Amino acid sequence: MSLALTKSNFEQLIDDRNNTVIALSGRWGSGKSHMWRQVQKESTNDKVTNSLYVSLFGVKDILQLKLRIIQSAIPDSKSAPIVRDIATGAIRQVMKFAKGFHPAFSALDELALLAVPAILRNRIIVMDDIERKHADFSIEEVMGFIDEFTQIHGSRILLILNSDQLGDKEMWDKLREKVIDHEIALTTTPTEAFDIAVASELSPYADHIRSAVEVCEIANIRIVKKIIRAVNRLLNHRSDLDDHLLRRVVPSTVLMCAIHYRGLEDGPSLEFVLGFNSVLHDLGERERLQEASENSAPEAERWVKLLRALNIVGCDEYEHMVAAFLQSGLRIDHEVNVILDRYVSEKDAMSSQERVRYFYDLVLWHPALSDQELLAEAQIVAKYVNMVDGYTVSNLHTTISDLPGGELIADAMLSEWLSAFNQAERAQFRHDDAFDRPLHPAVLATYLSTERRLHPIPSLVDACLRIASDQWGEEESEALRASTPESYKQAIESLAGENLKIFMRKNIALYPRRLGYETDFGDAMDNFVTACRLICYENEASRLSRLIRKLFINAKISSLLDVYDWPRPLQEDVAGST
Repeated sequence: MSLALTKSNFEQLIDDRNNTVIALSGRWGSGKSHMWRQVQKESTNDKVTNSLYVSLFGVKDILQLKLRIIQSAIPDSKSAPIVRDIATGAIRQVMKFAKGFHPAFSALDELALLAVPAILRNRIIVMDDIERKHADFSIEEVMGFIDEFTQIHGSRILLILNSDQLGDKEMWDKLREKVIDHEIALTTTPTEAFDIAVASELSPYADHIRSAVEVCEIANIRIVKKIIRAVNRLLNHRSDLDDHLLRRVVPSTVLMCAIHYRGLEDGPSLEFVLGFNSVLHDLGERERLQEASENSAPEAERWVKLLRALNIVGCDEYEHMVAAFLQSGLRIDHEVNVILDRYVSEKDAMSSQERVRYFYDLVLWHPALSDQELLAEAQIVAKYVNMVDGYTVSNLHTTISDLPGGELIADAMLSEWLSAFNQAERAQFRHDDAFDRPLHPAVLATYLSTERRLHPIPSLVDACLRIASDQWGEEESEALRASTPESYKQAIESLAGENLKIFMRKNIALYPRRLGYETDFGDAMDNFVTACRLICYENEASRLSRLIRKLFINAKISSLLDVYDWPRPLQEDVAGST
């Protein structure tokens, strides 16, 4: 039953004095206490407005319960703390006096609270958090208290129960059967939960948060408040984020917060959300999603539907930043702002991506469309191509080319993209795709040439010297993979002094481990040995040849210089081996 309908029925139950004990039940965070406060505030019944509220959280016995009731009865004013201290101190003095007067009074602690019946006579008492009482405080004692004050002192009791936290079902069934006159269950809708939460947690992104909360069906008011605070904190109350961008970041933020705060019924994990890719799923690569998830296929499909309903097509560094924020709780304003600033500047690119996804959707899921209609859409999406990356334009080229008559559109689109890419000024560029996505040959060639221009391959000598100093990367690897016996021979013959010593020692040291470096260096170590052999064959008596042989002897690999049986091969044979 929704909050509005429950409230109306609840008010009627309270007005009917035949209902001595009423229970208001519902899930944790559904707004039961909030609804009671509303009813109390709006009521014209003095009994309701002057009711007493007491939480049983941690209460160990009847005495503690009555002490809390007395504290609740003290007027809420500036003097309340003083009055409360006086009242509590007086009660303790009465207890001490009674026990000192006669030992029998030690079993009659309630004598210290003789004023309680007078305070509670004909009053409405609201008892909250019953399921969180201390284990030593039995339900029978609670029932005894309720029975005494309703039967003898004319009190009326309102019990607020968290239905999803009632651990002992048999115990609560006994309470319902023997004590409660009428129970009403509250089922708050996500919209109602959001309206209550946003009243105290204002947000400039309220409309977008509301939509996502409704899709996720989050009806826990406390969790919705946490979500609103998290969105406000991550987006930093920025006013330059338009609806398009907010539709990109708010739904995923709400979903990930709901997962983190356990506000979803059997929802996906953060890892599933971070690894989701709508295009891969649409193209039938569902095994990749299932392997990334520890859950069964039916659950994964249900989660995919949720992400689609939130219009989440994939995650990037923003969602990873949200995950880091949720897991650490640390402020990451600068990091998030950098991402949001880029989103703002790339708004056109994001629109282009949406247009591309729309085109894919038409091709995949609208078989009634004719080829001519798809070609018309292809011409439209081609206008946005300059704002997408090379992988997207490669995939688009393949998709459009597969349409009858689409080759010309695809080739013109690719040509325009290549021209725009080559004209753009950039200081850095790396072609590195961890997912091994296909690239059109022209795009791949452009990527490689751009990377080579911005990050030229060092000389073989420079590469080996950097490797010797453990300061090497992909450029140095490429330099060694591109080496030949002749390039090594020229490098050795051009060196002298410290550089020659470092060059020779490092390459000799790498040779025994060449198989472990094959991916990084290719055949470079074999080319090095071949070059040293050629130098020795050309002039075995030269100082350089003698140095090489000495270094190989010390490394116990001198046999590599004697691959051919003597006599030495003819000079033309040596030249042919290069």
